[in-house]
Amino acid sequence: MTTKRLKKTSGSAGRPAAGKRSPASEPHSKRAQRANRTAKSSSSNGIGGTRAPARRPPAPVMPVDEKQVAAIRNFEAGLGFERRQNYRKAREIFEKVVATAPLAIADRARVHLNACNERLGANAPTPKTAGDFHVLGVAELNSGRLELAVEHLSKAQKLDPKREEIRYALAAAYARSGDSDEALEHLRAAIHLRPQNRFQARQDADFENLAGDPRFTGLLGHEYAVNRRSA
Repeated sequence: MTTKRLKKTSGSAGRPAAGKRSPASEPHSKRAQRANRTAKSSSSNGIGGTRAPARRPPAPVMPVDEKQVAAIRNFEAGLGFERRQNYRKAREIFEKVVATAPLAIADRARVHLNACNERLGANAPTPKTAGDFHVLGVAELNSGRLELAVEHLSKAQKLDPKREEIRYALAAAYARSGDSDEALEHLRAAIHLRPQNRFQARQDADFENLAGDPRFTGLLGHEYAVNRRSA
């Protein structure tokens, strides 16, 4: 029996199928492009790459009430003239504040305006009401006559113990006199009757003698304590 030999087809072994190329046979530039596309795809999917951290939105900017800032500045200027006993100039400024300032500041200015009018009046009437004694007490307080201030304000408190502005003025008078216990008692009552007094007291120079007292710090709140430590 004759065995047929198979003819070898030259170049057929190990050759890839028609239409396909081995990776080694591809041009270098095409392999590099394919590698770049793969790297970008992996990076965009969070694989093998790191994303830039998201930006935090900017902190909101609180609007400034220019009218209130101007009113506070004018009110403090009026207090300065009143302390120097220039009642005419002080009255002029307080009249402006009463007419243009927000309600809370206008109410405070009205008290000082009445005190200036009392000082400038030739024949002031005899005080009878809590409001009358309050006006006199504030005038004496701003003039530095602290004993008279406490006397008038105490009479005002007896006539109307729930008037927060009377208790606040008494707190200021006692603080300047060096009586911390009485000052804190009246300030606590003033804040209870009108919580906004806490914020006013933080800026009030009449309470400088109490700044180192932990009871005063606790009464004015955490924000005051933090600001004082950072000052």
